[in-house]
Amino acid sequence: MVEQMKADGQMAFRINSSLKDDFAKQAQTEGKKPSQLVIELMTDYLKRKRENQQDDFVRIKQLLEKHEMEISQLKEQQQELVGKSSA
Repeated sequence: MVEQMKADGQMAFRINSSLKDDFAKQAQTEGKKPSQLVIELMTDYLKRKRENQQDDFVRIKQLLEKHEMEISQLKEQQQELVGKSSA
């Protein structure tokens, strides 16, 4: 369910009248106002975007950790080669 917040803003935009009518009919069948459905759609959209951003951050962090480990391994190999070449 959409969290109830104080409605203190307004949006206005133009849409195709057929789309508007179909949307209003669907809202009515669900016992809701079209504005309620739009708010739900907006809320769900933002939630998905935030979740995707979190997923992206986790993937980036995992990649960084992997690359840091690979760099560490390469440094160890470099030190071994330098040690062998100076011996």
